[in-house]
Amino acid sequence: MNARGWAVLLTFCAAGVPAVADLVSITPVRDNTLYEHPSGTLSNGAGLYVFAGTTDQSAGFARRRALLAFDVASAIPPGSVVTDAHLILHCSRTVVGFRTHGLHLVTANWGSSTSNAGGQEGAGGPAVQGDATWLHTFYNRNFWSAPGGDFDPVPSSTVAVGGLGFYTVPSTPRMVADVQGWVDNPAGNFGWILLGDEATLRTAKRFDSRENSPSFRPTLVVTFTPSERCCFPDGSCAAASQSMCDAAGGTPLPESTVCGGDADGDGVDLACGDQCPADPGKLQPGLCGCGTSEVDTDSDGTPDCLDQCPTDPGKVSPGQCGCGTSDVDSDAGPGCDGVPDCLDACPDDCRKTQPGVCGCGADDSADTDDDGVPDCLDQCPGVSDAIFPAPQCQHAIPAVSQWGLLILALALLSAGKLRALDRTNRERAC
Repeated sequence: MNARGWAVLLTFCAAGVPAVADLVSITPVRDNTLYEHPSGTLSNGAGLYVFAGTTDQSAGFARRRALLAFDVASAIPPGSVVTDAHLILHCSRTVVGFRTHGLHLVTANWGSSTSNAGGQEGAGGPAVQGDATWLHTFYNRNFWSAPGGDFDPVPSSTVAVGGLGFYTVPSTPRMVADVQGWVDNPAGNFGWILLGDEATLRTAKRFDSRENSPSFRPTLVVTFTPSERCCFPDGSCAAASQSMCDAAGGTPLPESTVCGGDADGDGVDLACGDQCPADPGKLQPGLCGCGTSEVDTDSDGTPDCLDQCPTDPGKVSPGQCGCGTSDVDSDAGPGCDGVPDCLDACPDDCRKTQPGVCGCGADDSADTDDDGVPDCLDQCPGVSDAIFPAPQCQHAIPAVSQWGLLILALALLSAGKLRALDRTNRERAC
């Protein structure tokens, strides 16, 4: 609510759309008094007061009627719906008690120029071109269709005015309709004319005009539902003027916006950014989409909807070891087995995943003497067991390669054959 006293009333319009009623106080943009005179030469366009009722002058000179016009179109947005309108007047001079005054809708345009009656202003002053007078809408060129002004004979509202002070012309359906008509058709706004008791003399009341002190000026107070829409900070959408929306810290929306789209009851209207209108727990799809929670059970930064291991904070997919078991590879390194510990029977042996015949930490492929028996099981790893079996291997010649063994065997065979040939030759010689 701002300094001018905006009143915020939460209501519902006929369509069920939440609305925020706005309230505005408007002072006249022009006012004047019609002083009864057969020549129509009196006015008071710039005076401090307006009058309604009769003076003690003779017939044909006694009646006074106050004209008031308010620029509601500048204060109320187009398309707004007026729900209440009342007029506050300040009576600053009177010589009689309570008299009923009627507020009538004026049906022709009229002027308020620079004429100023001076003094107590009850007698009026010389009309100036453009002034309204008893005969003229605009002195001295345009005339009322009847002396005393053109207006609806049925009052829009009435008020009894007694002594000095403030009086409120109460809101009525006719008065609301008058203001609504001015909102919808500003060009047809000719204001009201206030008529006092004209049945007898000396009934006139003097009211302060728009030229008077601000606190005493006539004030039209209008309550209306604006046509603009606003997204308020709490996520609700309602009709509100831009000033109301700004004052509340909201976001103005186009007039075409349709409020009332909170089907999921989360308090945020579809027009205000609820991208999940059927999900009361979400306003945006997020990572999981509307209808699915973004909860992250294991707090690993990945919501359960995308986490294949929703209770394992260290994993978002089972991997090789499954949820709840780390895929760590303790013996990882260049040229190593690349198998995680959960599948590695030798998790600290870079080159083995199973114990084999030698066990973890021992090389099954090491066979120094190339005898087909790995060193870890070979009692003579430096000598071929096929030629020098244990326990004689400690006295045997050093192990040689398979090619070496072949050459040695051939050499021994050749040597045997030579000895046999030599023995045969000696026997023949004998």
